[in-house]
Amino acid sequence: MSLGSRRYATALLEIAKENNILDEMYQELEMVVGELTKEKKMWQLMTSAQVQKEEKEEILQKIFEKRIHNFLYSFLMVLLKKNRFFELELIFLAFKESYLSEKNILEASVLSAIKLTDEHMQKVQEQLEKRTRKKVIIKNIIEESILGGLVIYIGEQVIDGSVRNQLNVLRSNLQNIGLEETEVIK
Repeated sequence: MSLGSRRYATALLEIAKENNILDEMYQELEMVVGELTKEKKMWQLMTSAQVQKEEKEEILQKIFEKRIHNFLYSFLMVLLKKNRFFELELIFLAFKESYLSEKNILEASVLSAIKLTDEHMQKVQEQLEKRTRKKVIIKNIIEESILGGLVIYIGEQVIDGSVRNQLNVLRSNLQNIGLEETEVIK
């Protein structure tokens, strides 16, 4: 992430905090980035040096002026004027990181071989919140190669309770004591 992206994100975050619209700003910025990037042609148009700034301003005005807070709309116009609109996705990622930190929230990816039930997801979430003392938002990702168990990515931490990892540890332990690999643990 570029230093410029972080600076823009920090400026927007400070404006949102000062005006007590932090949650609104996050939701609206997420929506804007989502809408502009879901259509590849739209994103290419908005980030192309070949398209005039006036045309880009007109597009933003038609799509967002009445749907988002004036501060965010003005911020988007500043990015256009400063030829920094191409950094919008990175700005959002930096904003999101700061927003989640400000709100004492962590995001976690929970890999499992099969889709977890809502009950299992809630139990995992409760355990992670207890362990981190923060609110945790979890996302379940299906990864059949882990065979069973869970692999959890939360912040900089990885908790690997997968069957695949347990087999790898077993294989390593057996090799360390000099046993030959067998077909069972290959």
